[in-house]
Amino acid sequence: KGNADFNNGYNDYYLNDERGCIAFTKYIDKDVPKFHLIIPDSNKYNDIINMLYEAKDLYSFCSIDSQANIVHEYYPNLIMLQRSYKNCHTSSNIYNFSLSATVKQSEDITIIAKTSIDIYDDVNVDKKKDKKKGKKNIIKSAQLFDDHIDFGNIARKIVLNKKFINEFGFVIKRESDHVGITYVEYKYNHHNRHKFCSNILDGKQCKKCRANCMIDVMNNIIEIYNY
Repeated sequence: KGNADFNNGYNDYYLNDERGCIAFTKYIDKDVPKFHLIIPDSNKYNDIINMLYEAKDLYSFCSIDSQANIVHEYYPNLIMLQRSYKNCHTSSNIYNFSLSATVKQSEDITIIAKTSIDIYDDVNVDKKKDKKKGKKNIIKSAQLFDDHIDFGNIARKIVLNKKFINEFGFVIKRESDHVGITYVEYKYNHHNRHKFCSNILDGKQCKKCRANCMIDVMNNIIEIYNY
């Protein structure tokens, strides 16, 4: 939440107008990108929370793989989501898993924290253990969400070993005449989804590319709410 505050430290702005802004803030050794977007309708507060909670990531809005199945509920506000999609390199389904948590700080402020995770290593370890015990437990990709997977234990290992692929979150705040959406991206692997500038050594250029990606998403959200 501290990084979501645009008054917290120096901000390197790439967009700043009445609808929203994009900036980078230095946090330890990282340039943390974030944006703030205004939706001029306070009645959309709950709809926005639901949309962001169910989204796979910032860059999946309006995509065909943006919907998910809940494969495990740890608490009412902490769930593991599973999505499947295909890409041009394979005919089989690719499975994506993420943890999503929601904290209602007040009646008008909600924080959503998300992280993409890789459960395959831990599932394979469990499979090997079962084979040593003589159990027939062959797990195929399409069966990863079956009941025999110990999701509680897998999530515990991931958290303890910090096996996070992406880390990002939202702060949604309802005002009298609008809803403010602040997005913070602490860690994100863009290379699977976006083509960056050729000169990756130039930090400014890379920031510009990341900012352009965020502008696309902001425009998608604006289009969803027709303003």
